[in-house]
Amino acid sequence: MTRRPRRSSPPLSGEASDDGFSLVELIVAGAITVILGAVLASIFIAGATATAQIADRDRASGEVQAISTSLSSSIRNASGVSLTSTTLHGRPLYVVRARIADGATNWKCRAWAIGDLGEWSASGWTTVGDGKDELWVKTYPVNTTINPSTSWGNLAREVDQVPIRATPAADPPTLLSYFAVSGTPVGGWYPQLTWNIGVVQQQNENLGDEQTAEVTGAAVARAYDTGSATC
Repeated sequence: MTRRPRRSSPPLSGEASDDGFSLVELIVAGAITVILGAVLASIFIAGATATAQIADRDRASGEVQAISTSLSSSIRNASGVSLTSTTLHGRPLYVVRARIADGATNWKCRAWAIGDLGEWSASGWTTVGDGKDELWVKTYPVNTTINPSTSWGNLAREVDQVPIRATPAADPPTLLSYFAVSGTPVGGWYPQLTWNIGVVQQQNENLGDEQTAEVTGAAVARAYDTGSATC
């Protein structure tokens, strides 16, 4: 005997139909997707920003260590220190020169310059000013005139002056000089170099604020030179 197929009954009121999603369901699902996407995007951006800031802070700390080592070790082995200022690319240029012992009888000159000496790009350094101060170092023979805009090695791509820690804080803050030379004649002239430099790092302007690490210190020139070598 042949059975006839049963005719399916229509869904009762309130029961879900398996014919597809309703318009309301699609709207709700789309809204949830947008919200989840926004949350995930904000988490990703926050993580990328934190990573960039940590990397900038590490780079600034590394440059601070290199600057401190370069200045302190060199000045302690120097017999003379001088500080001059001029202008380059419309900004002040500060140059510290030191005559440093090189072995038992030889001497060499080393200079540190802070000013707008150049600009960093993907192809390297150029001598075109970019409106930012950088820190440079150069070693050269005694009794030699140096050109303040060429043949320097870079210690920091961007530096800034350090504010005086006043209470309450002044607005705008009073800024310390990058360099200062002082000394007291005690059987001879023992100059002291003081430095206050803020090292700025910001590799990606779209990911967080710039990070600054400060390097402050002083060293006294202790070497003795009876010659006439100049730097």
